[in-house]
Amino acid sequence: MAILKTTNYLKLVPTDGTPFQPIDSKKQGGALSVSYDTYTLAAELDSDDEIYTSIRLPKGALVLGIGFSKAADSSAGIVDVVSVAADDMTDSGTVILDGSVNYNDGTNGIFDFGGESLNNIVPCFHTVTEDEEAIKLVSTETSIASDGDTFTIALFYAMA
Repeated sequence: MAILKTTNYLKLVPTDGTPFQPIDSKKQGGALSVSYDTYTLAAELDSDDEIYTSIRLPKGALVLGIGFSKAADSSAGIVDVVSVAADDMTDSGTVILDGSVNYNDGTNGIFDFGGESLNNIVPCFHTVTEDEEAIKLVSTETSIASDGDTFTIALFYAMA
């Protein structure tokens, strides 16, 4: 049996003669923040269409997970979650979830924001390096959603 030790465990219980090191309190019982936004389509969503959100993340934030849902109907599809500098939403940015957000009919969600359930909570460990980053969604399929569909996205993050 192997005994493996995490980085922070080794700080608390050093085994190589190094002195005890305190762990950043933000990593042990720190606050978890949630930012979310919704958008209702006015037309069909096609491949490479972008949805800009109001979500802004401060420098140093560590995104731990992303929740995504589309209001219930029969369509499904995939979008990328992209982080861009807040002052330039048109930039191609950094894809922090590449095709990982596969939404379905929104009926089996475990989180509820404004009456809409979030049925996909995807782990993500993205650290914000810009002064402030914004989030946008980029469709990766043609005709994946239609007029009147509502999207909800939530980012769960802590200050690293």
